Amino acid sequence: MNFKKKHLHRLILGAWLILSGSAFAYPDNGTNNITPPSGDYVIVGDYINSPQTGVVVGVGVNNTVDQSVVIGNQAGVNGSTTTDDQAAVAIGFQAAAREKSVVVGAGAMGATNAAVFGSGATSLDYGVAVGSDAKAGGANTTAVGQGAAATGPNAMALGSGSRASGTNSIALGTNSNDGGRQNVVSVGSTTQRRAIINVTEGTAGSDAATVSQLPGTLSYAGGEGVVMMGNTKATGGNANPVRVTNVADGTANNDAVNVSQLNTATANVAQNTTDITSIKNGELGLVQQVGGAPGSGIVTVGAATGGTAVNFTGTEGDRRLTGVAAGVSDTDAVNVSQLNTATANVAQNTTDITSIKNGTLGLVQQVGGAPGSGIVTVGAATGGTAVNFTGTEGDRRLTGVAAGVNDTDAVNVSQLNAATTSYTNGVQYDNVEHTSVTLGGVGASSAVALTNVAAGLVAAGSTDAVNGAQLFDLVSQIAANQAATDAAIASINPTVINITNNTNIDQATLNKLKFVAVNSTAADASASGSESVALGGNSSASGANSIAIGFNANASADNAMALGANTVASGANSVALGQGSVASDPNTVSVGNASTGMTRTISNVAPGVNGTDAVNVNQMNSAVSQGVHDSNRYTDRAVSSALAIPSIPFLQAGDKWVGAAVGGYGGSAAVGLAAAYQATASLNVGAGVSSSSGGSTAYKVQAGYRW
Repeated sequence: MNFKKKHLHRLILGAWLILSGSAFAYPDNGTNNITPPSGDYVIVGDYINSPQTGVVVGVGVNNTVDQSVVIGNQAGVNGSTTTDDQAAVAIGFQAAAREKSVVVGAGAMGATNAAVFGSGATSLDYGVAVGSDAKAGGANTTAVGQGAAATGPNAMALGSGSRASGTNSIALGTNSNDGGRQNVVSVGSTTQRRAIINVTEGTAGSDAATVSQLPGTLSYAGGEGVVMMGNTKATGGNANPVRVTNVADGTANNDAVNVSQLNTATANVAQNTTDITSIKNGELGLVQQVGGAPGSGIVTVGAATGGTAVNFTGTEGDRRLTGVAAGVSDTDAVNVSQLNTATANVAQNTTDITSIKNGTLGLVQQVGGAPGSGIVTVGAATGGTAVNFTGTEGDRRLTGVAAGVNDTDAVNVSQLNAATTSYTNGVQYDNVEHTSVTLGGVGASSAVALTNVAAGLVAAGSTDAVNGAQLFDLVSQIAANQAATDAAIASINPTVINITNNTNIDQATLNKLKFVAVNSTAADASASGSESVALGGNSSASGANSIAIGFNANASADNAMALGANTVASGANSVALGQGSVASDPNTVSVGNASTGMTRTISNVAPGVNGTDAVNVNQMNSAVSQGVHDSNRYTDRAVSSALAIPSIPFLQAGDKWVGAAVGGYGGSAAVGLAAAYQATASLNVGAGVSSSSGGSTAYKVQAGYRW
C-alpha cells in the first residue's frame, strides 16, 4: 500500500481511516494507493472519521469539527464548522465534546465551552465538571468532586456528593446541600453541619460576624438598661444585665446564636487547637512523624490517604529533594550517589559485554590472536573437573571436533571408529575367567600363526610361551640326543631303532598377530565386566559393556569408556578422553581433571545445528550481541515515547491547551500529543499519549495543584 505525500503538517498512523473531504482514493488499478487530503491534522488509530484539521487518536473515533483533538476509542467531537465554533478536545473512551470544550475521561461529555475532567462527568454550556460522575447541569455552573452536582443557574458544588440546585447558590464540602435555596452558601446539610472557622471579624453590614464579636453586639444604654437588637428593644430595671432565653439556633447571616451554638464553636476551637498541636508534633495531617517521641520516628507523607504521586513542583519550578539516605528496599528512593554507582556499573557492564564479544572475558574466551581468531578456551581460569553439555532435552552432540593429536586432545567419532575396528582384530580371552586364549577366536576353523614371540623362560614352573627358535634348539637338541642315543644303542644292539617325533606350528596363524604390539612390564589387563574390553598394562574394564584402553586406564562403570593412560571413567555412560582425564559423573564426557587443574581446549567446533549440538564462540557472541541489540531497541522506544509526550504547563484559570511533540532516542522515534485545562488558578489537569516507531504506546494523565 503506497502513501502519496502531497501536503505538509499531517501524520497518519493506523489503517482504514476515514477523513472528511475524500481523504482516501482507491483506484481500480489494484495498486492500493492512498492519497491523504489537504489540511493540518494528526491521525492515529482505526476506523476514524476526521475533519480537515485536528488530532485524532483511537479506534472508532468521530471528529467533525476542525482544529479539534480526539484521543480514545469511540471518542467524538461534533459541532458547527464555522470559524468561531471549532477547536474542541475529547480524550477518553466514548468521550464527547462540543465546540471549544475540553473533555477528558471515559464516557465524559461536555457542551459548548465546557471543561469536563473525570470518568462519566458531564457539563452543559460554559460549565466546569471535575471528578468522576460530576455534573454541571445548569448554565455557567461548576461541579468539583466525585458525584458532585450543580444544577441551578450559576450554582457551584464543591466536594464529593455535594448538591447545589438553587440559583447562584454554593454547596461547599462533601455531601453539602443548599436545599434548593437561592443565593446561599451551604457548608453542610440538614443531617450534617459544619462550623465555619478562621473567620475575620466583619466590618460591613453584610459581613459575617465572629463569636468574639457577639458580646459587643449587646450594648446597654444609660441607666435604663436598654438593650438594642436591630429594630427591637428590651428594657430592664437599673441597667442590670438581662439574659435572653429561648433563642433558636441561628441559620441566616444576621441571626442570633445561642449558647449551644457557642459551646459547639468553642469545642470546635478547642479541637482545632488540639489538632494544630498534633500537627506540630507530627501526629496529624498529610505529613506525620510516628514510631517515637515528638521529633523522632519515621516521617510519613499521606500514609492514610490515596494518590500515586507526590509533586514537589513550586512556583519557581521543580525542587531538589536533599538529605535522601541510600535506598534499601525495592520501593525506596535512591540518591545521586547510588545513581552514580549504578551508572558506573552500567559502564563497567558495557565494557565487560564488549570483552565478552571480543572473547577476552567469561568462561568461553578466544585468546592468542585478534578478536575472532586464536585458541578458544572454556573455563581456563576456573576450577571444575567436567564440562556438562546436557540441556533440557537431554545430552547434546559436540560437533566439529577435529582429530585429537596430543594425549589430552578430544577424539572424534572417526578416530573412535578406527580404534573400535582395531579392537575387532585384537586378541581376546576365551572367557571372563581368562583361562585360555584361542588365536583366531573360539571356534576358528584354521590355525593362526603367532610371530615375533620373545624367548620364554625355560625353567621349572615357568608359564612363558616359547618361540620357534627355542623349539628349534629343543628339536635340534632332541635330534642330537636321538642321534647319540641311536649311536649308543647301535653300539649296544645292532638293531637300529628310529624314534621320530614331529611337532607342526602353523606360521600363517602366528602372522596374524603382527598388527598387535604390546610393550609393557605392568600387570596384565583385566576385562571383568560383561562384554568389556581392556587393552594396556594394568588396564581394567570392570563395568558392563565398558572399554579401557591405555596404561592404567580404568572403566569401572557400566557403558563407561576410558581412553588414554591413567584415565578414569567411573560414571555410568561416561567417557574420559586423554591422559589423566576423569569422568566421575554419569552421562558426561571429560577431557581433563579438575582436581589436578588439568583442562583441555576443544577446538574446531562447528556451529551447532540441533538442540543438543555444542555451540562455538562465534554463535555465543552472536547470541549475546543480538540480546544487547534487542535490549537497546526496547530502551530506545521507551525513552523516545517518554520524550514525545509534551510537557503540560500551568495556564491562566479557564485556559485550555493542546500540544504535540516528536521525540527520538537511539534508533527510535515517537510522536506524542497532550491536552490540558486550567480549572482554577491552582488546579490544572491534563492527559497525553505517544506512539513509538516500534509500535509501543505510552500515555499519562496528570493533575497539578499549586499554591
